[in-house]
Amino acid sequence: MNKKWWLSFLVISLSLLMLIGCTKKTSKEAKKNEEVTLKMLIAVDEEVFNNRFKEQIDDAFPKINLELMEGNPADADQLQELFAKGEVPDIITVAFHENQQNIAMWVASATHLPLIAPVDGINFDMVTTPVWKDLPNTGPSAVALSFNITKQSKHPDEAFKVIVHLASPEGQKVLSRAGSPPTIEDM
Repeated sequence: MNKKWWLSFLVISLSLLMLIGCTKKTSKEAKKNEEVTLKMLIAVDEEVFNNRFKEQIDDAFPKINLELMEGNPADADQLQELFAKGEVPDIITVAFHENQQNIAMWVASATHLPLIAPVDGINFDMVTTPVWKDLPNTGPSAVALSFNITKQSKHPDEAFKVIVHLASPEGQKVLSRAGSPPTIEDM
């Protein structure tokens, strides 16, 4: 009877362990089902942010909440302040580098004006881009925004998914309709 009892105990224990092991989610599976908030630092207002980024990310990734961190990503002092407070963006855009105020000509679209406007002491004007007689239908394209994942991001995998989506044909269509120049040739 003693052997029979131990054998029954062993079979029941192993069965329970297998049942628990098979039904328990791995940490990656559990993370897939968690809602994640990503903060994007970009120099646009809430309306532009929603139209270009948030709404399409909400549709593509229901478990990812994309939030706007207002500020100028090109302002090093502001970035240091944010990081010192522990307010770390997951995604940051950089389009206008450093405040050296020594650019003779910068080809950009009106969507880049918020990057220039907050720079103290900058003196700028706008004109049309040059046209060449021998290339009448040729002109420069606007520089696309570069998206970067900060190394301090707590959710780098999700941030990468957002960037991949924004670079995809579907994401580029949304951005193009909202006024951002597409980076894909056939758009």
